[in-house]
Amino acid sequence: MEFVTKIDKEKLEKLLSEYHALDKELIVRIAEARGHGDLRENSDYHA
Repeated sequence: MEFVTKIDKEKLEKLLSEYHALDKELIVRIAEARGHGDLRENSDYHA
């Protein structure tokens, strides 16, 4: 069994928060790319 220190827990929570923010940003960017037409030919989608 492994234990997590308070400091490590805080680091993990911060990292998780950053990932959630990134997810939201990616959702917006993909939606914008979809607005530009066919995703197969959309460089924004593939970037």
